[in-house]
Amino acid sequence: MSTATPAWWRVRLRSPVIRMGLGAIVFVLVGLSLNGNPYYLGLYTVGVLTYILAVSLNLLLGYAGLFALAQQALYGVGAYAIVIVGTRVGSLPWIVCLLVAVAVAAIAGLLLALPTARLRGDYLALATLAFAVGFQQLVSNWISVTGGSSGLVDVPTAHLFGHDIEPQTNAFLWLVGVAAAIAFLWSSYLVRSRIGRCLHALRDSTLATESVGVNPTVIRGFAFAVSGALAGLAGGLFAAYQLVVVPTQYGFSLLVLIILAVLIGGMGTDGGPLVGAVFVTVLQRFTTSLQPATATVVYAAILLVVMLSFRGGALGVTQSLWQRLRPREPAPATRPDRRPPEPSSHATPRPDGPVVDRLAMSDVDVVFGGVHALTGVSLSVRRGEVVGLIGPNGAGKTTAVNAMTGVVRPVRGDVEIGDSSIRGRRPYRVSRMGVGRTYQHPQLSPGLSVLENVMLGFDRWARATLVEASVHSPRSRDDERRFRAASVQLLARVGAAEFADRLAGAVPYAVQRKVELARVLAGRPAFVLLDEPAAGLNDAERQELGEVISSIAADDGPGVLVIEHNMDLVRQACARVVVLVNGSVLLSGPTDHVLRDPRVAEVYLGAHAEVVREEAEVANG
Repeated sequence: MSTATPAWWRVRLRSPVIRMGLGAIVFVLVGLSLNGNPYYLGLYTVGVLTYILAVSLNLLLGYAGLFALAQQALYGVGAYAIVIVGTRVGSLPWIVCLLVAVAVAAIAGLLLALPTARLRGDYLALATLAFAVGFQQLVSNWISVTGGSSGLVDVPTAHLFGHDIEPQTNAFLWLVGVAAAIAFLWSSYLVRSRIGRCLHALRDSTLATESVGVNPTVIRGFAFAVSGALAGLAGGLFAAYQLVVVPTQYGFSLLVLIILAVLIGGMGTDGGPLVGAVFVTVLQRFTTSLQPATATVVYAAILLVVMLSFRGGALGVTQSLWQRLRPREPAPATRPDRRPPEPSSHATPRPDGPVVDRLAMSDVDVVFGGVHALTGVSLSVRRGEVVGLIGPNGAGKTTAVNAMTGVVRPVRGDVEIGDSSIRGRRPYRVSRMGVGRTYQHPQLSPGLSVLENVMLGFDRWARATLVEASVHSPRSRDDERRFRAASVQLLARVGAAEFADRLAGAVPYAVQRKVELARVLAGRPAFVLLDEPAAGLNDAERQELGEVISSIAADDGPGVLVIEHNMDLVRQACARVVVLVNGSVLLSGPTDHVLRDPRVAEVYLGAHAEVVREEAEVANG
């Protein structure tokens, strides 16, 4: 009874606009308390610019899990761009020059994302670091444009509404404060949109995210572009603050400081960049007397300690302590402001284009390093039917599903959806053609709620563009409402609605199976491929699963292919069965006929073969 009011204000405080408003009040009060002191105004300004830069890196490193090391270069792109445009392209207004700098940095971020689209971890770090080194070499040696190692000193002063805005003044502080508010709102809305869900899912499993129709290249490219735009915004303002741009301002030392700001505050959190920026600004204040090389060593040593001892950052440690000390409550959703709505009559989006009635693989061979995983395999599934795919471990069942979803490419034969071949198509394209799948082990995003995991399957049907989604436009909000309502309906259909607001990583294994199935159904596929869906379920749960599978295919619904070892489920749900042995089809036909065949009992059921033969003899009289 006493929790109603706290729950209300906690929800309100999670609104980005409310948070920005409270932050703006604190920001202005602190700025006014400096009494116009140029030194402290300058220090405060640099801290705010560090915050914007940390927000830009947090988007990639914290939310997307992309270890990109080129943020200082994108920062430099913005700084050089605003000066070059402002001094060499006519008499453009200063604000236009700043916007051009932001656009140039965004394009640089996008161009960096494209060739590194399939890289992760160390390889991505090395590739992006090479970009940063290349940028510094370029601006150091392109003397006619960048001034070389001497840099550019003819930097235009910030000018708005007919007034010059000098550095180390309250006016300049308010200007960078507005930029920080824009950075906060943009990043907050982006990570709360379908883009944020996709980035989170791609961080956990690229393949599983592709299987629901998400194009990872587009999502990563957009994230790099937004990150570059924010870094360019900070860089353009930094140039107007320093009134000089030189290559050494955008070197390795700055990179270490940015990473330190993100890590010490807490990756993947709204407040992490703020905490980190305050720490880094204070740290710089106390290391000004050191030589640059010595200061870099100090920064690197602190970064190492943070990585080894405080991996969750300051906010992560604080949240951990709060979770231990506060009274026990039901597990919260990853974003508690997203409360699951009541089921409604919103229709589930349907795919465009003609309805396909057959998924077939014809004479398919798949080879791994000289080993034939599949040899001459042919099988098909029609809409409205449930087909079982059985066989001993290592028979090639999952490989067959991988071949039918574009994960592996056959060396011979073809897979067709209707009259269209999927040969050479990536998994997200196969998914958009109408094929959905689950995995042997549930591939959910544990840090997203159950509801958000299902919404991920609907995201391909969004009407709003990525830009609209990133700024929380009316069309984007309408998409979110529709997808949330439809997701609740699907969770109710598979028997998991009560877990909608729980983190997917915290629900029981059987529920994760149901959630993965609901996410597949969100794409309205023409065919659903289930890889051992009953694994880990008890008898009652298997019975319920069989009923759900039958209901999926009912009334000319999607065709379903089920890989399964549990024969009771196969008998309950499957009209036909295909038996794979050593990568080849041993037998196919009606379920009862196939399961009673002595060859199946011998190669698949092993020690139970005699029992099966006796049952068959009794059944046949």
